[in-house]
Amino acid sequence: MIMSMDFYSAKGGSFHFSWSDWHTIFALAEMYGWNPVGTQPATFEGERQKGDPSQLWTGGYMSNDFQVVTAEDALAMSTALEAAIKDLPDRDLRPVTREMVPFRDGHVKEMEFLTDGSEDDPKLFWSGSKHKAYVQKFVDFCKCGQFSIC
Repeated sequence: MIMSMDFYSAKGGSFHFSWSDWHTIFALAEMYGWNPVGTQPATFEGERQKGDPSQLWTGGYMSNDFQVVTAEDALAMSTALEAAIKDLPDRDLRPVTREMVPFRDGHVKEMEFLTDGSEDDPKLFWSGSKHKAYVQKFVDFCKCGQFSIC
């Protein structure tokens, strides 16, 4: 099962990444100058977590605990990713293997799978016009401001 990361904007929009997609887009933004400032802990029904906040929340981005990415941080991430898009190859250069996969109903279909380690190079991972367009959609989402990671 692949873990997913869902993002919900304070303005009503949403976005989705697989866990590995989120890690590579995060790394790509850092490669292009984004300096993550840390997330804010989630609040529910107007209540804050009790106790010393510094002991309860570390500001991480890699879990889906409803933490909040501030508007300023989201905008900074979008700026870095916009710079990255200009350098991403138009041709999809991600290494894939092709395998025949049997389905329960008896049919067999050829499918492509990314080779292990393909996430190691974020520029390679997001290469290709289809992937660049997805990065651009995330840039547009980030420009809307604050969002939660769920």
